[in-house]
Amino acid sequence: MAARLRDDVMLDIDEIDRIIFDFEGVNVITNSFANEYFGKMIERISVEKFRNKFAFINDNDFIQRVLISSF
Repeated sequence: MAARLRDDVMLDIDEIDRIIFDFEGVNVITNSFANEYFGKMIERISVEKFRNKFAFINDNDFIQRVLISSF
């Protein structure tokens, strides 16, 4: 699932201004999803480009730790 979602975004990454991930109502994200989606995306684009293209809102402490570990 994460790979398919990542690949869909990667098709249009240069045309996308900014993507905001809103975690409202989400309490948990798995390490495997974060690694497959975010970690592998960063491998394909630079960290700088990732930071310019993506933002996270309403992420709790647990989600922040999982996301950071995937980078």
